Amino acid sequence: MSAPGGPHVKPGASRSIAVEMATESWEGKITKEIFIETNDPQKPRLSLTVKVQVYTMLSVEPNFVDFKDVKAGTSHAREVLIRNRRQEPIAITQLVIDPEKMASIAPRGAFVLQPGAAMKLVLTLAPPATYIGPIYGSIILHTDWKDLPQKKILFRTHVIANTP
Repeated sequence: MSAPGGPHVKPGASRSIAVEMATESWEGKITKEIFIETNDPQKPRLSLTVKVQVYTMLSVEPNFVDFKDVKAGTSHAREVLIRNRRQEPIAITQLVIDPEKMASIAPRGAFVLQPGAAMKLVLTLAPPATYIGPIYGSIILHTDWKDLPQKKILFRTHVIANTP
């Protein structure tokens, strides 16, 4: 946040500062610092610390899957846990995975998560024997909840040669 020449505060007066944090892809504890430059020679810069705890109603653990290095032509699976923290059910109406030719997700069909319920998804990565290089992918959970129509889970890997 920057407000060059920003609001002036007279000696002995106070002023409010509104802080807004975009937390759509965050979960858990977040700490950020705000720096305020002043014309006070004894305190030319003030530091304010903002701490928040973000609770998501449809949580994903982990929300990012790093397969690290994998060998071409091999298959690797990781579990992803999704949990409904709402007081109402959430329907997962569709799961879309990209790149579809190198990864899959199970179960694939639509399902409903009741309040407090959790479900394990299995993300399987299977790069072809002829592919070498990075893979950056995503799983998109489509929901029936108007406040969160989609939830994205990212994954990555680097495919190396499968040499004996």
